[in-house]
Amino acid sequence: MAKLSKNLTCDSMDLLAGRFKEVLDFYFWKGIPCVRLWPKRYAGIISASQTASYTAFSQIGKMKSLVPPEIRENFKEWAGGTTWIWSDIFTSQCMAYWKATGEVPAVISNPSITYGSGLKHIIMQTNTSAQPWLCRHVPRSLMTTWKEYRGRKELCITPNMAPGVDCVPMRLMYSGGVAFSPPWHSKSRQGQYDVIADYSCSNWRTGAVNFFNGRPEEGPIYNYGLAWQNFSSTTPKFYRVFSTRNYAEYIMPEYYAGIQASRYCGISYDLLASKTLFWPNTAWSFSVFGNHYHYTVPSVPVLLNQAHGVALNFGGRYTINIYNPDHYFMPEYPICETGVTPMYSQVDHTNYQFLIGERWWWEYTFTPPYSRSWWLCYADRQGNLMPIYPVSGKGAKPGIGPG
Repeated sequence: MAKLSKNLTCDSMDLLAGRFKEVLDFYFWKGIPCVRLWPKRYAGIISASQTASYTAFSQIGKMKSLVPPEIRENFKEWAGGTTWIWSDIFTSQCMAYWKATGEVPAVISNPSITYGSGLKHIIMQTNTSAQPWLCRHVPRSLMTTWKEYRGRKELCITPNMAPGVDCVPMRLMYSGGVAFSPPWHSKSRQGQYDVIADYSCSNWRTGAVNFFNGRPEEGPIYNYGLAWQNFSSTTPKFYRVFSTRNYAEYIMPEYYAGIQASRYCGISYDLLASKTLFWPNTAWSFSVFGNHYHYTVPSVPVLLNQAHGVALNFGGRYTINIYNPDHYFMPEYPICETGVTPMYSQVDHTNYQFLIGERWWWEYTFTPPYSRSWWLCYADRQGNLMPIYPVSGKGAKPGIGPG
C-alpha cells in the first residue's frame, strides 16, 4: 500500500481506477487516498454453499439482459428516489428467492400488458412450469442505511415494499387435453389411547400423540384423506386421530404415435373438497407433477377445476402426492368436549388431463382494472409468495384499489 497526495478527490480516484483496472487499485483508507496492486483471486478452499451462491449470482447476472424493456421500465420507477439502479432491485429479489428455494426464478418473455383506464390484461411466457402469481405490493417509506465506500461512509437509500395483497394466480393457456387415470396408493396411520379413570385431559392427549407418532404408515386404504376424533356423551373413552396420505405414480410412455410430449404444457383435474363445521384444521398440501401448493377446505363442499404447468418427457416418472400435515404431527385438538360427532375433511382428485399448448403461456384479466403496484410472484417451499418482476409502476396510495 502506498499513500498518494491528499489533494486527490474521489472523482480523480475514479478516473485513475478506470485506467489501471486489474493492475492497480485506488481507494481511500481513513480519508487518505492510497494505491495497491490489484487484489488477486482467492486461492483458498471455497465452501459448497459459497460456490452455490456464486453460481446463482452469476446466473442471475446473465438474466438481467433478458428482462423485457417494459418490465425494466417498471423496475426503474421502483428505484426512483433511491441510490439503487433497476438491476440492484432485480438482483436483490432474485437472490432472496434463491435463498428460499435453492433455485433461480423463472425468466419471463413476450409480455403484453393492456392498460386503458387501468391495468386490465396481462399475457406473458415463462421458461418454467412453475405457477406465477400476481400480488399488489404497496411501497413503504424508503429504507435508509449507511455503507463503507472507499474509506468513508455513504448514504444508501433502498426501495421498501409492504407484503403482498390481492394475490391471484395467472391462468395457464391451453387449447385441449388428453385424459388419463392414475392409480391411487394410500397409506394410513391411526392413534388411539384408552382412558384411565384418574387421568386428566392432557394425559389422554399425550398418550394418544405418542401412540400416533410411534405408529408406522400402513396401507393401501382409501383414495381420500380422512381424520376424526371420537368422544362419549360425558367422559371420553378414547382419543383417536386417523388420516390417510394419497400417492399416485404415472410413467410417461416411451413413445406416443403422433403426439409430441413437448406440446404438453400442463395438467388439469377436478378437486372435490369437503369438511364438517367442527373440524379445526383443514389445510392440505399437494404436489401434482412437481407443482406444490396448499389448500384450505371451505365450510361448504366445492368442486373445482385446477390447472398447473408441467414439463413431460417420454419415459419420465411423475407423482401425485396429497397429504394432510396432521398425518405427521397430531395437533393440539381439545379432547374434553362432549357431544361432538366424528369430524373429517376430505379431498379427492378426478378427471386428470394432460393439457396441450405452447409452453408456458399465462394470462390474467383484472376486474376491476388496477393501475399500480403489481408484481409477478413465485411461491417458495413454504407457500410464501415472493415478488420478482414488477408488471406495473409504483403506486402512491396504500390499501386496495388503484394506485
